[in-house]
Amino acid sequence: MQAIEKGLWSSQIGNATVYVLETEDSIALAHSRDLVGEEKRKLMKRVARQYFLKFARFFRSLDHFSWVLIERGGRFVAPTDDEMLAWWGGPRPISRLEMKRDLDQKKECSWRGRFVWGLEDLLARRDRNWVVGETCLASGTTLYTLVSAALDVYPQPSLRHVILVCPVVGSYGLRRLIKLCSANNIALTVYTSGIWWVNSEGYDSGLPFTDFVINDEPDPDNLQFVPPKTKSVYQQQYRGKPVCVVGDAGDSMAVRDDGLEDNKAQFNYMRDTVKGFKNLGLDPHKYFPSWPLNELILAVA
Repeated sequence: MQAIEKGLWSSQIGNATVYVLETEDSIALAHSRDLVGEEKRKLMKRVARQYFLKFARFFRSLDHFSWVLIERGGRFVAPTDDEMLAWWGGPRPISRLEMKRDLDQKKECSWRGRFVWGLEDLLARRDRNWVVGETCLASGTTLYTLVSAALDVYPQPSLRHVILVCPVVGSYGLRRLIKLCSANNIALTVYTSGIWWVNSEGYDSGLPFTDFVINDEPDPDNLQFVPPKTKSVYQQQYRGKPVCVVGDAGDSMAVRDDGLEDNKAQFNYMRDTVKGFKNLGLDPHKYFPSWPLNELILAVA
């Protein structure tokens, strides 16, 4: 990564240009495991909005594009209607997609994805540019499956540029996406707050390629890059333990279809967090004093 200015780094890898922006809000993500619900959503929104403000000239210059919001987290990193009006004179087309993922031990990444709604409408528009909103990219299965679908549908795909707006990116998923886009002459631009190592096994859920951590061993493609202040805060907060920096972001921010808090999903997030911290020898009472720890510890037992 090359420093462009204070708090901003960039790197060119194949067809990909990656920007890493460090702000006070992105640093706060490094110790946000206690945040649940609206607090977590507001933090994610602030982090993503700073990409739009920092690179406003680029986003204003886009044409023939759609916003692609991957449920559940994508809606939390999209611009507001007022911002779209100011930048483009009105709302842009928005495609909301939902994917179901299943474990597949026969595949390299162990995950198999399929879209349950939204894909056909997006592909029918044949946009040249996709701006994809996601909160986290770990294994990369969601976006890899989406781009692959566009390549499968059209012999000469219209898709030419994928712009990923994603506060937390994992080196494993990014590596897969760069290879796919480079092999098919699709430009890839990534705006994020850090490129984290993705553990092959998660401490919270036990699932593969879900945990974003810092790995001090050499990265084979030199993709891992967590900005200095963020890295320092993360390591001090968790005493050098490989704690996933965000946990299950979808569950932690989940809302129901009626717009109310999804208390069940958020409870599952807290339960799995307590389990993961205990597995790493970290005392949940120190990190989550406001949580219903007695109930959560019983749920873990």
